[in-house]
Amino acid sequence: MKKRNGLFALISLLAILFYAAAADSRGKPQSNNVSRYLVQYSAGSYQELQAFIHQKGGQVIFDYSTLISGMAVDLSATAVKELRRSGLATSIEADSERTQHALPGNYPLLPFEEFVPWGVDRVEADQLWSSAANSGPADNGVAMPEVLPGSVTGNGVVVAVLDSGIDYGHPDLMDNILDLRGDGVMRDFLDGDEDPTDATGNGHGSNVASVIASVDNDVGVIGIAPEAKISPYRVCDGTCPLSAIIAALVQAVLDDVDVINMSFGGTAGFNIEASAIQAANRAGVILVASAGNEATQQPSFPAAYDTVLAVGATEFGDAPADFTNVGGWVDITGPGVHIPVATCRGCGRFAMMMELSPMARMLSPVAMEGTGVATVAGTEIVDLGRGCVASQGDVYNSDPTGKVALIQRGACSFAEKVMFAEQAGAVAVAVFNNVPGNFNGTLGDFTAAVPAASLSLEEGQLVQADIASGVTLVDISVVASDYDTVDGTSFSGPHVAGVAALILQVAPDSSPIQVRKLLEKNAERLGPKVIFGNGMVRADKSVSAAQ
Repeated sequence: MKKRNGLFALISLLAILFYAAAADSRGKPQSNNVSRYLVQYSAGSYQELQAFIHQKGGQVIFDYSTLISGMAVDLSATAVKELRRSGLATSIEADSERTQHALPGNYPLLPFEEFVPWGVDRVEADQLWSSAANSGPADNGVAMPEVLPGSVTGNGVVVAVLDSGIDYGHPDLMDNILDLRGDGVMRDFLDGDEDPTDATGNGHGSNVASVIASVDNDVGVIGIAPEAKISPYRVCDGTCPLSAIIAALVQAVLDDVDVINMSFGGTAGFNIEASAIQAANRAGVILVASAGNEATQQPSFPAAYDTVLAVGATEFGDAPADFTNVGGWVDITGPGVHIPVATCRGCGRFAMMMELSPMARMLSPVAMEGTGVATVAGTEIVDLGRGCVASQGDVYNSDPTGKVALIQRGACSFAEKVMFAEQAGAVAVAVFNNVPGNFNGTLGDFTAAVPAASLSLEEGQLVQADIASGVTLVDISVVASDYDTVDGTSFSGPHVAGVAALILQVAPDSSPIQVRKLLEKNAERLGPKVIFGNGMVRADKSVSAAQ
């Protein structure tokens, strides 16, 4: 909503020239004798500091000078000691990594007729733009949305998503992505180029963007602010280097964004990160970050900085999510459990399983993270027992060659169970729980070639009993999906970022502190502040108060 002035345009041009010159060195330092450091310096020492770095054989990786007096550099330990003694630097910190705040093991979804996700409905965002009947927070968003022309949708507001990149071609995202590829400006701070596409199938950035601004297009899901624009910056691929995060903050401010969402964090704060956060706030940007998933009161950064809105998570019924961080530093709460989202196309995995004989029953599998994608039809399933061949010396109860393997959870990793069953010739693997209910399983670093899914204890025991009575045939399939259901404060934070975008549409000149006050004052109180902060973010009340 803000207007970029001529100075910002000039600074942007200078940034383009700098980044283009060093775009081949964004990854980790190439030499074992060199490490990456985050350096702040006093006014007037910029040129001398650069000369020192080059003299010592180092390299400036990111120049943050358009926002703060700082840079990321690769230097040897000896050179860093000399730099500390030189007086040129006011702060020298080793680069660090933040962690994305999503939990492993999702429930992928197949394409479906568009609906309002329960989180969008719970914060009453759809009250602002939907013509469909809304019976309040409990209606679970089942109505087919119909966005009213001229309603409050986040139109004209730009939300930066600092994350794993984005799937530009996803039908639920493409119309709302601010596509600046081709302008020569770096926005992928891992590969060092201008294309922040999710190149590795992480999906996290697309998930986050979906919560904020999935479009109204009759398929999939709809976001909190379905006409806001998303400006993506790639800083994460599993972990998120702090040097890249700060570079993205710098560029997001240069790009004149209105809101920045950061769904990652770590337990330590850093001087240079705090400086960049404060500078972005002074530039008028609203900063939102997830509180973290460690179920602790220990602060997570960047969420715990004073100028960032720290967002905890709730589940259905407004109970705090069992993973959410809490404490006096948490400002507000948003939905963060079983959130339906768009993900990178084909990145989701959806499992289906049916017993054909001796009983015909539909089962409810959950695809494991790392599963193969395939369909196995009318195939015998055999009981292998625990399947811990390597670590426990287990011997299979049956030969799984050409068959589906049924294995019970426990005693070793899912990866071991699936990998050895696959190597023994199994064409699919179903791991059933050792306690009531189903579970989300991950194969870790192992990627299976065959379908791998989990079953509840109850369903596993039914199939096991049928196997004991004779030949049992099943269909099992894992298919790729463009949608997921995700958990974590990674997704409660974007609910708040989306509501901030709605506020800025009706009150475009609002300062970050004014937006914060609107969000906190109009939040729905749920319980103790140490757990919920100011309560559940409410789009309807916050926007009404802003008008």
